[in-house]
Amino acid sequence: MQSPKWLTRKEVRARYKTSDSSLSRWINRGAFPAPQNIGVNSQRWDANVLDKYDQAPEAWKAAHARSAA
Repeated sequence: MQSPKWLTRKEVRARYKTSDSSLSRWINRGAFPAPQNIGVNSQRWDANVLDKYDQAPEAWKAAHARSAA
């Protein structure tokens, strides 16, 4: 297994050309992979997870979407 390449929020925003508020909204809806805690005050995205998301975003959303409450 390949060790993860960790991406910051800024790098993820640049990769998807989106704002911070849109990224937060996507995560809260379950429409985008959430970051992982890699330290006490540090969250990062695993680039491998984002690559899988990029290959089939609709399938990822269907598998991870949160139901409306």
